[in-house]
Amino acid sequence: MEKDYEVRHWMRTLACSELELRQAIKAVGPDEQEVRRYLQGKIPSTSRWRSLAERSKRGGSTGCGDL
Repeated sequence: MEKDYEVRHWMRTLACSELELRQAIKAVGPDEQEVRRYLQGKIPSTSRWRSLAERSKRGGSTGCGDL
């Protein structure tokens, strides 16, 4: 994940910040499923869903199709 577009893609897909994404990768490695599980355990579900709902209201992708 050295390219900016890769980081942006995964931040959108996993509804997390760059810092959270990098911490997750550092903690569990680059496997998508492990990163996803790590983030789900670290990010309170209310803030994750709030972020998805806000993005949906603005007409943006929630990334749910990618999950």
